[in-house]
Amino acid sequence: MERIIEPIKLTYYMVFVTRYKRTVFNDKESAELVKSALLNTQEKGFLEIKSLEMGECYVNLICDCDPSKSPNQIVSILKRASYQALLKKIPHLNSIWARDIILRTFPISENELKSFLMTIKRRG
Repeated sequence: MERIIEPIKLTYYMVFVTRYKRTVFNDKESAELVKSALLNTQEKGFLEIKSLEMGECYVNLICDCDPSKSPNQIVSILKRASYQALLKKIPHLNSIWARDIILRTFPISENELKSFLMTIKRRG
């Protein structure tokens, strides 16, 4: 009997917030640019995006990832890809993402997401 070994994948639940909770994604074109950039990262083969939700100032992702990449590497790749996509539309953009993120191996409740978003300071 032949054994088929499935590759190991880790599921991560991630939330990225824009710096100072800037409402970058209320513009449909910006939201689509970021969404397509994030989905294009799947082509590299080390992650598969299962769910992608965007609010005005955050991105909520569920990904299956190859364990050869650390969670920090995955976050960095996703943030970089989305930032570079937005630079095409907004060339004067210095940075977009806050340092604070949620990164877990279990689901994030709606209350936890709201609480997390409340901890991020707005500019001004």
